[in-house]
Amino acid sequence: MGVKITAQPIAEPLTIEECRLHLNVDPLDIDASHPDDAMIMALQGAAREWCEDFSGLSLAVKTYEMALDVFPNDEIRLPSPPIVEVVSIKYLDTDFVEQILPNEQYTIDSYQRPGWVMPAYGTNWPATAPVANAVKITYRSGFAVPGDDVEIDALPFVERAAMCLVMGHLYRNRETTVEKALTEIPYGAEALLRPRRVLLGMA
Repeated sequence: MGVKITAQPIAEPLTIEECRLHLNVDPLDIDASHPDDAMIMALQGAAREWCEDFSGLSLAVKTYEMALDVFPNDEIRLPSPPIVEVVSIKYLDTDFVEQILPNEQYTIDSYQRPGWVMPAYGTNWPATAPVANAVKITYRSGFAVPGDDVEIDALPFVERAAMCLVMGHLYRNRETTVEKALTEIPYGAEALLRPRRVLLGMA
């Protein structure tokens, strides 16, 4: 099984105003901006990715593509919840022809974390060609960012707080030194995210 991101978020979860407020950075009076704005937003992106890597969650909506060699016997677990939608399930049939599985032949369980996609009642997964990556599932997963569909769940406060802690650490420690390495992420962020981790088999 392999998963890759095919479309990044349209924006970061926090606005520049929210980031400045957390970092105690006041905008300049001239144009309500600050020289560090671009760096702050980049650090927010790094903080989001760190929190995603640690928790196994998708903190902003992205499009993923999962590749499988064959369909399993039962459900397929989709990493990086929460699942927003399954866009398509494509597969190579036994004649090596690409097919699109009709929506009515599978169902989605977005209550589970990770989310599941499974055959609809009374159906089975189809047979596939004996080649690598014969099955490809495209799905969208994550919490809403500014500009997203209003029906997508908002980023919870715990994940927002963890992002702010990591972003603040990165902003205060912009260069690595012998005394304080950039990799020393605050324990507070780990403590906030640990109860919500969805990475199986990790402490």
